[in-house]
Amino acid sequence: MMKKIKQYFSDRKADLDDYTGKGSAIGKLVVALLVLYLLVTLVLGMIWSSEPDTFSVREHTRTLSQQMNREPVTGFATTATMIRMAETLLNKPGGYISNDIFPPGVWLDNMPSWEYGVLVQLRDMARALRKDMSRSQSQSAEDPDLVIA
Repeated sequence: MMKKIKQYFSDRKADLDDYTGKGSAIGKLVVALLVLYLLVTLVLGMIWSSEPDTFSVREHTRTLSQQMNREPVTGFATTATMIRMAETLLNKPGGYISNDIFPPGVWLDNMPSWEYGVLVQLRDMARALRKDMSRSQSQSAEDPDLVIA
């Protein structure tokens, strides 16, 4: 049994030597570049898979209203929070990962799920603002800015 295992690994080593051109500088370079690429994508994957920090809605609203020199009105906190969530989604490490087609983005599973959750929240809140909160009566017209959003 032990002899078969040793023979198996010996055959795999011989296959690898044949594939890389045993002792060939080009073969060693290809293997080294492949290993380097995998290490870089592994490190990037660890960095990109950390969720962004949470924030206090009240504190963010207070800070934003002071920066704009305005008193917060009804809906100010909701809109400010939606804007902050969308900016966080796009500006986090790695950007919007759900569209990635190469590693490390395709190897990550938690971050695309987190992104999808944020996207659903933004979509639902924008729809609620447009359909339910922007109309005072059922016959009133939609706010054109909310239609675009």
